[in-house]
Amino acid sequence: MKIKKLIASAAAAAAAFALGLGSMGAAAVIPFNLQARAELADKDYNVQAYDTQYINVGANKLTLTTPVDKNGEHYTASGVGRLVIVIEGGSGYVESFTLDSVTADGKAVEFDANKVLTAENDGDYVIEIYDAYGDTAKDPAFDVNSLTFKNKLELGFTLTGESAMRDETETRVGGKLYGGRNSSGRISLSGAAVSFTNSTETVNATVTGNQFWASLKKGDYITQVTKKGYAPRMFKITVDSADPAALENIELHLYGDINGDGTVNTADSMLAIAAAKKTLTLPDYDLTVADVIKDGKVNTKDTLELIAVVKKVKKLSIS
Repeated sequence: MKIKKLIASAAAAAAAFALGLGSMGAAAVIPFNLQARAELADKDYNVQAYDTQYINVGANKLTLTTPVDKNGEHYTASGVGRLVIVIEGGSGYVESFTLDSVTADGKAVEFDANKVLTAENDGDYVIEIYDAYGDTAKDPAFDVNSLTFKNKLELGFTLTGESAMRDETETRVGGKLYGGRNSSGRISLSGAAVSFTNSTETVNATVTGNQFWASLKKGDYITQVTKKGYAPRMFKITVDSADPAALENIELHLYGDINGDGTVNTADSMLAIAAAKKTLTLPDYDLTVADVIKDGKVNTKDTLELIAVVKKVKKLSIS
């Protein structure tokens, strides 16, 4: 994961956010409605605590409460081995994070916000306050050995986000991209481009890892998803107050990967032969995938090309 330093000054972050508010005029604040999860383990990993909340731009707080024993007494967390916040699907939404406060059983904990790190991990926005096995291990933001608490640890933080300010007539849409599926499950796909076109404009989605999002006005759009070497997808969506279901999980297949298992193999060439002989009717998208010659139909030329690829005699030369 690529790690970068976070904005350390709460004042600077607040000023940046205020500037964003001023520049948007009558735009409405649309809640992130993203889920944040705080995770804590003491230095021996004997005591662990979690908190999950829905968050928005501005001030937020997560409270980690230690579990209780059979007598109802809270376990004591001695030292810290791991303290992180994960904002699920937040890498395309969060512009900046500022750790404002750390409070242990009501007592403020001193920390250096400059030493708090963030990373993007498969579409999630990860804030590493401390991890004994992470990039903060050698230079922690606070005294991880002496921090002890018996009940709760509170984390106060401020978020800003470039996508949080937009015209109130817009709806944020988004989903995930996959390159097919195999016995292990869906194959995450990065590096694709997603666009939405209506009668007046084309909006290019923000893509981070295999996740994408865009803010669209209500109406009908043609969605196009492309990546080099993959058969493109194009379909119509209607944007209203809800996220279109068609965007939830989009699969692109490599040209020739008719069965969508992530590779071009014998099974695909057999499907192409059956389609060329018209003993098998393929769905529209699979026909596009099988048309490796790109002449608008599946025929003997496509099957010969795929057989050569499967036998590793040649590679597909498709842009």
